[in-house]
Amino acid sequence: MTVRSFLEMVSQFFIIFPSAILCYLPMVKKLRFPLKKILLWEFGILLVLSPVMAFLCLRFGLSINTLLIPALILFYIMFRGTVTTGKMQTLAVFVGVCNLMSFPSVYSVMYDAYLHPDGLLENYSMEANIFSLVLTLILSAVIGYPLCVKGSELIEHQTSEKVWGLTIPVSLVMLMINYSIEPVYYRNMYVGRMFFLAIMIITAMLLLLMFLMVIFYYAAMSIYQNEQTKAKARMLEMQESRYLRLQDYIEKTRKLRHDFRQSIHVMNTLAAEEDYDTLKKYLAEYEAQMPVGLTDYCRINSVNALLNYYGQWAEQNGIKLSWKIQLPDDAGISQPDLCSVLGNVVENALDGCMTAQTGERYHQLSVVCEEPYIYIVSTNSFDGNVKEKNGSFMSTKHKGMGTGIPSIKAAVEKYNGTAEFRYKGKEFYGDIMMKMGETQQSQ
Repeated sequence: MTVRSFLEMVSQFFIIFPSAILCYLPMVKKLRFPLKKILLWEFGILLVLSPVMAFLCLRFGLSINTLLIPALILFYIMFRGTVTTGKMQTLAVFVGVCNLMSFPSVYSVMYDAYLHPDGLLENYSMEANIFSLVLTLILSAVIGYPLCVKGSELIEHQTSEKVWGLTIPVSLVMLMINYSIEPVYYRNMYVGRMFFLAIMIITAMLLLLMFLMVIFYYAAMSIYQNEQTKAKARMLEMQESRYLRLQDYIEKTRKLRHDFRQSIHVMNTLAAEEDYDTLKKYLAEYEAQMPVGLTDYCRINSVNALLNYYGQWAEQNGIKLSWKIQLPDDAGISQPDLCSVLGNVVENALDGCMTAQTGERYHQLSVVCEEPYIYIVSTNSFDGNVKEKNGSFMSTKHKGMGTGIPSIKAAVEKYNGTAEFRYKGKEFYGDIMMKMGETQQSQ
């Protein structure tokens, strides 16, 4: 073992670092820690591991691949712990990048065979290693931007474990082909047209991989868009159902208000005639027709009607309410958007309450206006069972993601606000902030 051979061996492990960068590019929106901090950790670990692995290779005559595999497993564990994506997403990206980075490696072996026709793979030269690093950097530069932009879009929107799982076998097969195509004895590459065929096969596989990546992007995004269309259809159905129920409630109360003048006249006549028995009977029948427990929550009629509707429903189902609504006449937010947010918040909360045992059902709601913001804070009881997938709450009514929370977030983002939902034990929390009178379109 010489200093030169040791340094040459150490440098062969440096390909791991640009590979790590490529792994994190599509994950930029799914990181647990700042990217700069993560890369510093990995670079530090690589600086420690590379000399150790180089020493083991030279001391015991081990091949690089023998130690590269456990090193990659270690880096995958680190990768998995620093991102918030699902298992299949994480594994698919990691294996895909390993497959992609295997092409500069196998090209460099061919280059080494070209420089040293009688050489051996175990005597892999420094020139070939530099060639490999240059190719790696070029490939990283070419594919880095698409990975960061389109890859992060794909990671964020396509969360199906099955879809991502389909890419893993393809990457593994290509990876094994690249590994097996590397010649142990370089002179074998000069038998017939073997050298030319090997280069053609590798190049064809690289082009095929690029093509498959593009196809996968469009196919996966198409699946996502179809799911979004179905989700919007379900959301419209829910909104239509809520609208019809609310309209029915408003119509009933409007009719009662309209008939109130005639009722006053009838009651006045009965009182004047001292027909108290008929008057009592009339009052009892009129009271039975009135909605129970009408409350003036705020001065916005649409919001008031919405909350009264849900308030009566909650009372009928044994849900204890503690609602504090402080909204001005003009909240600076369109009534359809305000009703959509409040309706989804309250409906989700009451649905959650229904999973709790009778006597343990409660919902606390606070809506406060502190210019220029409106704050909505919701706390409700539930049974403690939550369906989550890749950080998103799943519906308890149907398969797939819930539509209430995404609808809330979409409306809140329109007003440059934030919406956060979390749970602890048997309580579910929602914290919402919206900026009054300012939408993204107005900026």
